[in-house]
Amino acid sequence: MESKLLNTFAAIEEAQALEALQALNDYVGDCRQWAFAARVIWIFERIGIVVDHAKLERTWAKNCPLPEKRFAGIHSHGLTDPEAIAELEVRLAVDRPSVRFEEHLLHLGSGNLESRVFESPPWTNSEWLREKLRASDSHRIVPILQEVWKRCEHPALREELGQFREALDNALSALASENDISPGRVQFIKTGEWPPNAKGSI
Repeated sequence: MESKLLNTFAAIEEAQALEALQALNDYVGDCRQWAFAARVIWIFERIGIVVDHAKLERTWAKNCPLPEKRFAGIHSHGLTDPEAIAELEVRLAVDRPSVRFEEHLLHLGSGNLESRVFESPPWTNSEWLREKLRASDSHRIVPILQEVWKRCEHPALREELGQFREALDNALSALASENDISPGRVQFIKTGEWPPNAKGSI
């Protein structure tokens, strides 16, 4: 259809257009970017086919493959329906919990986030911390946790971060019992030293 519209003077048959519209309705959720679907919709509009634009946006937002976070803007560029935009934002937020978790820790470790955030749940729940840590990339999270632990040990913050520190300590201890490499990770986080008898790498 696009080739006929842009490159020739040939008419697009109604049956062909309706078949394409059905395919769009059926498979819009498979598009990796909204721009792909938007281009097809633009063609329909040029040839006088009425398209339920908002419905297609909502269908795409609910079913599309999610991008890497840094590509989210490109991924959804051109969305106009508020419900579709909200749906996609919720999906992106739910799909990236470990990233937000690590970012919070990163801010705490660098001193860029008020420590009061860590005085209440879920940050004082050791089981929640354990599950978040288990789901995190250890190569990324270990150096972040080293800085966080230093903040927890700082005399000016030790009392304020007491409950969080205790929950984190319990979470790390629980993780340390799960496999051979974890005790070494925990010691490295707290002391910066890798025990000589620990197996493997960080």
